[in-house]
Amino acid sequence: MQLLLSLIAIIALAGFAWALGFRSTPVLDDARALAEAEGVLPGFRATGVALADNGRGALLQGADGTLAVVWPLADGWIARRLDADKRLVADHNQIRILLGEPMRKSIELELAGPLPAWLAGRVS
Repeated sequence: MQLLLSLIAIIALAGFAWALGFRSTPVLDDARALAEAEGVLPGFRATGVALADNGRGALLQGADGTLAVVWPLADGWIARRLDADKRLVADHNQIRILLGEPMRKSIELELAGPLPAWLAGRVS
């Protein structure tokens, strides 16, 4: 009986969390990617967005020529400015960003379209 009550409680908590919106990471669009990067990174003003085709990440070009990346974490987003020494490797519309951070070594994005012109010169 106790096992049954425990299972009912777990299912009820999972249902409650789902109802509150803790389902999965939201999907990025251009406006959301801009808002996330510009809201978190001081002084960053985006002039270009390369969005992943599944909406689970974006690479942005700043007005000063810097790059930023936005990727999902839990039910939100993380934005990081990319230093000039960060490598970007491209294969057609797939980009691998080598971050070198302890918790995230790299990020892979499959872009919705071809590489934008502002990004083509920065990848190897």
